[in-house]
Amino acid sequence: MFVSRSMTRKVIRVDPDAGIFKAQELMAENKIRHLPVTEPNGRLIGIVTDRDIRSALPYKFFKESPSEEEKKNVSQLKIKDIMTRDAITISPTYTIQDALLMIQDARVGALPVVDEE
Repeated sequence: MFVSRSMTRKVIRVDPDAGIFKAQELMAENKIRHLPVTEPNGRLIGIVTDRDIRSALPYKFFKESPSEEEKKNVSQLKIKDIMTRDAITISPTYTIQDALLMIQDARVGALPVVDEE
């Protein structure tokens, strides 16, 4: 079976200039952990994960009340500041087995499907 037969067609994506809280909100609303980062024309330029967002947040955001300055600093962080730029991708013409091997070998949790264009 080919990747094109089982891939998600309604892709939730995020703009590189969006704030990290926007990505966090999209992930929570859609119950997902990975977001493709795209240019306005839809070209993939990276991927951001819930782990990337958690890593960008200071410890106080999880255990204590962050100060106003910390909140302001974090609210200024953009997706482009924390995303993985060279996301591993796959073509829709590859097989599911190819995709599984790529995921396993690269140790990634998501594999964006992109065409040659």
